[in-house]
Amino acid sequence: QITYFESGELAYSVLMERAVSDFDKKTIVSQQRVTIAWRKFSDVWKTVLLHADTYDRRTEAISELLRGYHPDGK
Repeated sequence: QITYFESGELAYSVLMERAVSDFDKKTIVSQQRVTIAWRKFSDVWKTVLLHADTYDRRTEAISELLRGYHPDGK
């Protein structure tokens, strides 16, 4: 799942990736949401941001529900 946007000299993408890690003889499988941003310098695209955080679908769904109850919708 990839979202990509480009405007002028800036571009970014947000994607989901599956991460597999070995920790203390256990295999841990998780999802990460990754954001990558590029900027064009003299007609060459260069990465200016790479950020990843863990993604938990249940936590995200609860956050969306709670945002609906906020008086300002935030």
